This record gives sequence, structure tokens and C-alpha cells, in this order.
Amino acid sequence: MFCDTVAGAQASANLYSLIETCKANRIDPYSYLVELFRLLPQAKTVEDFDALLPCNRASVRCQLIRFRFQFGGVES
Repeated sequence: MFCDTVAGAQASANLYSLIETCKANRIDPYSYLVELFRLLPQAKTVEDFDALLPCNRASVRCQLIRFRFQFGGVES
């Protein structure tokens, strides 16, 4: 809402957009962000990043399952 810089305002707008997109797709924003931040470091291609969008959550769930299988069932 109140940002000191243009970059800060854009970062806030991106986060708000993700949260509102989650709500529109009936996804819990907190759970989505937890999964997103776990998987984001592994994303390398445009397709990887696209799969992480809330509207593509089924892909995120599949990647999370694959990640947990590969790395021994990491749980928080």
C-alpha cells in the first residue's frame, strides 16, 4: 500500500496479485506461498515458472510430490 520506491510498489503489487489469484481459484494463499517458496529455487525455464502460478496449482502439487519423493519426504 505505502511504498517508498517504485520497485517496492511493484513487488507489493505482484504479491497482492498472487494472493488474489489464489482466492479467485479457491486456493489457500498461505499454503500456496509455502509450496511456491519451496519450489521456486528449482524453476529454471519459463515453463517451470508458469507451472508455479496459482491457476496451474495442479502442476505445483505434482512438482511438490516429485520433490518430496526425490529428497526423502522433506516436511516442515
